[in-house]
Amino acid sequence: MSKIISILNQKGGVGKSNVTTLLANIFHFHFDFKIAVIDCDFPQHTIAKKRQRELKVIKNSIHLKQAYDRVYANQTPYPIIPTDLSSIELALSKIDRADYDYIFFDIKGTMDQENIVPFLKSVNVFFIPVLQEETAIISSLEFYESLLKQIKPISTNYEYCSMFFNLVPGQNRLNKLLPALSAKFNFMQSYLKRYTVYQNEFHSTIFPIPKNRTRDLNAKENLFQLANEIKTVLESISLVQNKMQIDD
Repeated sequence: MSKIISILNQKGGVGKSNVTTLLANIFHFHFDFKIAVIDCDFPQHTIAKKRQRELKVIKNSIHLKQAYDRVYANQTPYPIIPTDLSSIELALSKIDRADYDYIFFDIKGTMDQENIVPFLKSVNVFFIPVLQEETAIISSLEFYESLLKQIKPISTNYEYCSMFFNLVPGQNRLNKLLPALSAKFNFMQSYLKRYTVYQNEFHSTIFPIPKNRTRDLNAKENLFQLANEIKTVLESISLVQNKMQIDD
């Protein structure tokens, strides 16, 4: 059965949808996992609308159509299903979870949404993007604590929760912030810098992030460092679960 992953924070503007799109791209094209995306960010549906726009542009471009045919000669685009919190079960029924390794959920993170608690109880792994501003850190820590104190005790699916810094400017304080916060809270050691290429050329639901463009080397290394750390975490969780099953 696939694991449900959510890049989630109650604070807006932290890059949830963008990070979800980037990780989905890497996990599908570069790590060769079978993935799906459930876009619950109603009514924006940022990721689902991005897919629609990309397909429309491809349809009207001979060059992009040829590129599309090369990429999808032996596969189809990973599914992106738009829905809302009240219709998650219906959205999941449209795919066979046994066919996927990971399902990424994209939603607004406010705890006062109707149906938010049943959704949170269905998630296996949470990754919380955090901005380095003080108010954003405090809000993110409060959300992290809410998941651990309110959701983890009542969820049969909860497995892991961690935070990571996102949209980090070139001049930053993470050399002091990250060690101090990691001593008390679960933080990824990798973080995403503020590269415009993440929102532009890397931000595709159709085409893989290019492997060989040297001009984007620093941005790509930064992105893949976080993706690989997340991949390692997910594989470690699976190893522990498999061992427990064998022991039982």
